[in-house]
Amino acid sequence: GNYLRQLDTPIYDDIFRAIANLLQFQHHLKRVEFHDCHFQFEEAVELLKDITENSRESLTHLVLKGFVHDEPIDQELDSTVAQSLSTLVNQRFPKLATLETDYSLIFDNMFARHTVHTDTSKSCQMRGLSRIILHCYGFRQGNFRGLTSATWRSLKQICPDLQVELYFVPGPQSRREIDSFILPDMPITLLDYRLDRIHASAIIEIDTLFNHLLSCRTNDYLVSLYLVWMMPIHDLASAFIPFLQACTKLKCLQLFTLFPLNGIDLLIRSWLENRPESLEEVLISISNVRNEDDYISLTTLVDEYAPVLQVMGLNVFLIFDHGRR
Repeated sequence: GNYLRQLDTPIYDDIFRAIANLLQFQHHLKRVEFHDCHFQFEEAVELLKDITENSRESLTHLVLKGFVHDEPIDQELDSTVAQSLSTLVNQRFPKLATLETDYSLIFDNMFARHTVHTDTSKSCQMRGLSRIILHCYGFRQGNFRGLTSATWRSLKQICPDLQVELYFVPGPQSRREIDSFILPDMPITLLDYRLDRIHASAIIEIDTLFNHLLSCRTNDYLVSLYLVWMMPIHDLASAFIPFLQACTKLKCLQLFTLFPLNGIDLLIRSWLENRPESLEEVLISISNVRNEDDYISLTTLVDEYAPVLQVMGLNVFLIFDHGRR
């Protein structure tokens, strides 16, 4: 994977040709995975062509993580290579059920030409696609346009059972990134969003994220929500209570964040009177709880309310960490 690009050109070329030859002679592959290979765009398209020509009737699971080099396509590159990718993939993967990939040149061009009324959509044979696992690193994906809402709407019509699992690490332009990569008509059932201290310059309030998800109606699809939010949350209750009530299918919430966590008592107490109907499990991990009184207060909160909520069908777990993540 990561070592391919460190090889001398003749050795790299030999390895690439060996991979291509192997794929040409495999006719019943069900699962193909590439991790951190970072091929040039033309090479990636060639390998996909080999897979589609020889395992089109058997392939059900395709993983393309770090499959293609991050750099934008050179303008001198023959545009027909990119234009042919959508047709290549959509018409030659009739059994594909799961696609795991990152936002890349490949993903940008796989579905970019889809709209409800295009010939690409009408001829699409990838109608069994039910799961897209999408990895988006905002600090890398700034050069990619992302799919449009119209494209996602078209994909949902073609693949009515489609669910998207989105793993999102924002970069320095986090607000612009969520606007570009989390869109209306995108059926996100699992969202893993990690705002860590490395990207602390990309500060957005958690309300901003929730408001964007609501405006995109992501709450209509969301089943699992995992948040790593290593920045202060000024009022946990006011941010989470209305959002969770709007998520009518949400079953699991996991939050990893820092102390102080204002409003956590109000949030937990609110579930006694008005628990989100679908919510079954909540895990809140709080780092940097250094004061013994604060630790005792949080422990008392859990001991008082967790057993009652469990009887009501909601399992609540609080984890405390005395150090920093």
